[in-house]
This record gives sequence, C-alpha cells and structure tokens, in this order.
Amino acid sequence: MHHDEFSTALRTLIDDSLANGCPPAVLVQELRSVAQQLEQEQRRGQESEQYPWPMIAPGRGASPGWTAGPAKRVTIDDHSQYHPPPECVSDLSDIGSDDIVVTPAFAPWMWDEMVHPTGLLIYDEAQLTGVGAVGAREYGIPTVIGCPEVSSRIATGDALALNGTTGEVFRLMLQQQREEMPQYD
Repeated sequence: MHHDEFSTALRTLIDDSLANGCPPAVLVQELRSVAQQLEQEQRRGQESEQYPWPMIAPGRGASPGWTAGPAKRVTIDDHSQYHPPPECVSDLSDIGSDDIVVTPAFAPWMWDEMVHPTGLLIYDEAQLTGVGAVGAREYGIPTVIGCPEVSSRIATGDALALNGTTGEVFRLMLQQQREEMPQYD
C-alpha cells in the first residue's frame, strides 16, 4: 500500500472509530495493527521519512519495533531514582498495557510498579545500557531514548506511533487536528 493511501486509510479509521463511539481499547488495537503494518513495510525497505504523520522529535532507538498507542506521562526527579515517591507509584499504577510511557528517566523500581506498556519514550536519558532501555529489550517493548524536546510536545492521551528501531516518534492525528497543529522548527 502506498503511503498516501495508508495515511488516508489511517485517518479514516480514526475518524470513523471516534464518530461511532468506538471504545478506546478497540481503537488502540486498531492502532497496533497499523504499527505492525508499518514495521512490515519498513522491513521491505520503505524509509520512515516518507510517512505523512508529523514527527515530534528524533531520538535514539533503544529497543526495536513499531508500536502505537496513547501517551501516559510519568514524572520522576533525581531523588526518585532509588525511592519511589507515592505520586509516581500512583501514576504508574494507572498505566495500561496499551499505553506508551513518556518519562524523563527510568528507575529500576518502575518495572515492579507497572503493567508492561506497549512502548517507552525516555526523553532525558540517552544510554543504551540504562535500566529502561535494557529492560525494554528484555521484555520486547519498542523504546526511544534521548529526545528532550518532546517533554513540552506530548501530553497524556496524545496518540503516538513510536519506532524503536530508528528512534522516531510520530503524532497520530485526525485531519482537523493536523491542520491546527503548530509547526516546530
């Protein structure tokens, strides 16, 4: 399928699903199907820069694979690396297996506090040997690291597509949202 056709099909799927009151879990399953198709196309040699979705920021691929789902922001600070603060544990307990966790850093205790998400975006940490990256590879969770500019561009609930192989993060949008989106340099 050509990328323009694929983009149109994706927009139609999201628009129709939302217009018909599609439950979020069903829409997430459809987005996962889209992510699998993207991965298959990439394996056939298609370049990701041809995708029509806006790329939020380039990062570094830390655990391979494509995934798609809603963003769930989790904030931890330097003091949280070894002792989980109650508000962070609460945020982690709200994570579902369909979510893409967006966090500035990843602490070892976080794996114990959450359901394994569909993807990870660790924007301030850029080490392939970090706890988040290593754990993600072990669990087969597509992960992007090292793109601090996304901290102000992603909110909880944003629909994302993440390429853990190339380190690209895309925003999946309805056509109306796409037209209204501010342009970043």
